[in-house]
Amino acid sequence: MDYADCDELDEWMLAERERVRQAQRAALECEADRFEADGDFNAALATAQVLLEMEPVSEAAHRRIMRLHYLNNDRPAALQAYHRCQAILRQTLCVDPLPETVALARQIERGTVLPGTAGRRSPIPPGAAPTAGAGRPRAGVGADGSRVERR
Repeated sequence: MDYADCDELDEWMLAERERVRQAQRAALECEADRFEADGDFNAALATAQVLLEMEPVSEAAHRRIMRLHYLNNDRPAALQAYHRCQAILRQTLCVDPLPETVALARQIERGTVLPGTAGRRSPIPPGAAPTAGAGRPRAGVGADGSRVERR
């Protein structure tokens, strides 16, 4: 069956695809928030990575990944995530990161406690060796939205 001459159907399908995509993004954001609140930073990172793959120029997704690496005691990975964000934005949009993204990178460089993270695992002090969630099982969300467990 060919629907090439049915513009209304094409418009409806585009709108439905976007609605489903937004619902999936919202569900993934909630899942990442829940993992982070539970202190399961590896699972939150895996979920945040799916969000970033959905929208590679999303600075909010990049900031989430930076923050989660930092909360997971992996400052080098957090700073590497910032540099990836910076490179993607420059290559794709010819822009620099927003001031809030730059500010987060500076806080991570200084080893400060991030706003809104009181009561969570303490970030590593500057110069200390990162542990990056050693030995903890990893969980996340697959590209199809299903839960994925891996060690």
